[in-house]
Amino acid sequence: MVFRTSLDTARKLPRHLRNEEIPSHIFTPRTYQVELLDVAIKKNTIVCLGSDFGKTFLAVMLMKELSPLARQCLKSGGKRSVYLVSSGSLVSPQAQCIRQHTDLR
Repeated sequence: MVFRTSLDTARKLPRHLRNEEIPSHIFTPRTYQVELLDVAIKKNTIVCLGSDFGKTFLAVMLMKELSPLARQCLKSGGKRSVYLVSSGSLVSPQAQCIRQHTDLR
């Protein structure tokens, strides 16, 4: 389903109805993932989901969305992201995923 709207109207729609910058050619996110992403963009959020519920997608898309703020110094209103993993063996794969899907290093 594609919504044809003006840019102002489209910005007011929830992200899952806007079809905007969600990489559906690689991965089709579930509606709850997109809704959680919208909430996390607006305010600090802790997401607790079980295995195979798309936490990596949420984290990478959020980092991508907030990357301009991550480049600013903290004194100028810059932000930082913290990504926690449950074991040392997950550090490299998650770092690789972030590097692959964002321009953050």
